[in-house]
Amino acid sequence: MDEDYLAAMNLDLSIRAVLAFGGHQMFGRPPALNFGSIQAQSSGARMLTQALSRTVFEDPRNLRGIRYVSCHTEDEECWAVFEHESRDDCRMVFSEPARLEPLNPEHRNAVRSAALLLRLQLPDGWSG
Repeated sequence: MDEDYLAAMNLDLSIRAVLAFGGHQMFGRPPALNFGSIQAQSSGARMLTQALSRTVFEDPRNLRGIRYVSCHTEDEECWAVFEHESRDDCRMVFSEPARLEPLNPEHRNAVRSAALLLRLQLPDGWSG
């Protein structure tokens, strides 16, 4: 989300309702939509991200999704991609489906990072 779109979203009634519900303790004084309020790790922040996603999904400009930074680490970029049944031109196609391979250094590093972040045990063959 860019700053201009974020400022416009701050005026949306459903977003304002969530901000008001969370109050100044959660979203500042006065409660406002900003990158910090989106990345906070609380139940109110979860309600806010759900309201944001719904607002973007229902945007009449037929936006395809949202790019955002993970609340767990600022080094991870995330994407939420929307598929609308009523729109035929909204299919996502991956040109090169690829299987994760433990011998590929990029794949191995990605799986290790995810396992560390999520506190998961690495699958066999990925720890070396």
